[in-house]
Amino acid sequence: MSIYKGIAYNKNGTNGLAYTKDGLSVNLTPINTDGKGTNPEELLALSWAACLNSTAKSVLRLRNLDTESLVKVEVDIDRVEKKGLIFIPKAYFAVKGMSLADTLEILNVAHKNCPVSKLLKPNEETAVFPVLYDDLIKEFL
Repeated sequence: MSIYKGIAYNKNGTNGLAYTKDGLSVNLTPINTDGKGTNPEELLALSWAACLNSTAKSVLRLRNLDTESLVKVEVDIDRVEKKGLIFIPKAYFAVKGMSLADTLEILNVAHKNCPVSKLLKPNEETAVFPVLYDDLIKEFL
């Protein structure tokens, strides 16, 4: 038996609505259109950002470090010869008051253990990068 099961529903692909039975409802719009909605790239980015940061927070707690961490995720979609359309996911991770070397150490452990990272690892385009907190926080404001 699993710890938790998320179930989502969709009708009409990216020209429709995705929802869960517990209340989350998301309007979807194809990329490169003027519609008001989101798309699979943004949803994947949200999912990975939340999961990776949550896992990193656990790593920090296990090391008795009580500090703020930030994650920014970018998910590009591109057409690659012989593969077709692929996602190119990149995560940027920062910890307040931590050096790049120490941030990379936390990031590597978090990326190894994050369930979404585990799904993405077979994609050779997946990449993670440590960044300085003071640089990344500027994008959050």
